Amino acid sequence: MKLLKLLFIPLLFLSVVPDAVGQQCVDPKQFYGHVLRVESTPTVAATKSWQGSGWLYRSNRLLVTNEHVAKYLGLKENIAQPVTLTRKTSQNRDTYQVFQVTGVVIAKSVQHDIALVWLSSPLQGVPVLTGISPPLKQFQVLSVVGYAAYTLQFGRAWVHAQLQTNGSGSALSSDSFLPLDVEAEESLDAFAGGASGSPLFDCGGKVAGVVWGNRRLSLSGKPLANVSPNVYATSIQVVQELYQQIQAAVR
Repeated sequence: MKLLKLLFIPLLFLSVVPDAVGQQCVDPKQFYGHVLRVESTPTVAATKSWQGSGWLYRSNRLLVTNEHVAKYLGLKENIAQPVTLTRKTSQNRDTYQVFQVTGVVIAKSVQHDIALVWLSSPLQGVPVLTGISPPLKQFQVLSVVGYAAYTLQFGRAWVHAQLQTNGSGSALSSDSFLPLDVEAEESLDAFAGGASGSPLFDCGGKVAGVVWGNRRLSLSGKPLANVSPNVYATSIQVVQELYQQIQAAVR
């Protein structure tokens, strides 16, 4: 993921499960088909390319991921570049749907590490995420679904501190930095390398943020345990505002 001092590295039925602090939350495993593994080259068993995660927002051609993921994969503005997107098609079986398309970065925020990528063709069958979480609160539970360490994984985190804003009401001009606390070992795995670009869901199943990094001291890629906060994300409001800017530009 990223380097910051230490290594910093999507209409369906929703079942509800209780979490560790008593909040009733949708089961994140129901979003297994909403998230995509994002790669620069086709998947080859003997050669695993650098990869991140992503998801469709508002359109089956609009991919959301981290700016640093887009950069590392060679995705650019104004020039279409090849990208391979992989989606799990069964919750209980290892079956996948692979899309080989091209993509162009049409909006980004380097500061908040978000990129919106317009794909050359729609991703048929991939659900599109549209629900946006209301403002988050301290200790609120969030779920992550993403391709950490090349494998689809699920985890839970808690909001470490309430989002700080400058009162402008603009997500891009506020501090939309979202620090998280992750404790359970299986959840630490879900935030390892490759989780960059993964969506975070609130307990109602709405998108709350986008993972971009973690704090780690080893090469395992997993977040450092017993450190608070140990995972970092960007508020979904940044994605929403970038999308609104695109809409305004084409009117």
